[in-house]
Amino acid sequence: MLLFAGVLWRNGRIRQLNNAVLEQTNQALHLKNNEVQTLLREVHHRVKNNLQIISSLLRLQARVVNDTGALDALRMSQSRVQSIALLHQRLYQGEELKSISIKTYLFELAQSLQDTYQLEERQISIVTDVDEISMDLDLAIPTGLIVNELVINAIKHAFPNNQMGEINIGVKKQETGFTIKVRDNGVGIKLLEGKPVDKTNAFGLELVESLAEKIKASLVFSNGQGTSVEAFVHFNKHEPLFP
Repeated sequence: MLLFAGVLWRNGRIRQLNNAVLEQTNQALHLKNNEVQTLLREVHHRVKNNLQIISSLLRLQARVVNDTGALDALRMSQSRVQSIALLHQRLYQGEELKSISIKTYLFELAQSLQDTYQLEERQISIVTDVDEISMDLDLAIPTGLIVNELVINAIKHAFPNNQMGEINIGVKKQETGFTIKVRDNGVGIKLLEGKPVDKTNAFGLELVESLAEKIKASLVFSNGQGTSVEAFVHFNKHEPLFP
């Protein structure tokens, strides 16, 4: 009985020691995880601040530029930088550090474009209808830039002669991916074999096509009451943004 009791005591003591070691290890891992999260938040915060500085420099440069083409290029570059800065801001402020809510991000992007191009004065509205989808950086950045370019293209070309109108941004979740759709109720664009004929914004459309290829999406242009651009994106087929 004494021998049996001794064995039980020794086993209990070993178990206590093991539990203590396990608790210390868990505490150390938790502390390390908090440190990594803090570091990632700081990285996103600094990237966002640096991008906002670049955006401000572009805006200041635009104030002293008289050439219409150069002014337009500066404004578009500022919008592209701002779209990425908004994404890092979402990552910094959110609970997840590797993914963001595309719904919140695109809403804020639409507000930014509304302010940048003073659309309220032109009586042009941007409406978002976006499902709640969590995306990592490799997918969120191309998605945001594609939407950014398509909306800017609509702002510049869909409503001539101070025409009023509406631009809709839609992202709908499907079983294996999601659909991006940007449409307007403006004058529409000329299409040839499903591609825009007008090359006035060739760089912007080339950027959209390049980004769509990066995330394995095919663009579909259509005309009706305005212009519509749609693309389906698979969740697991996009390439790493920075391989």
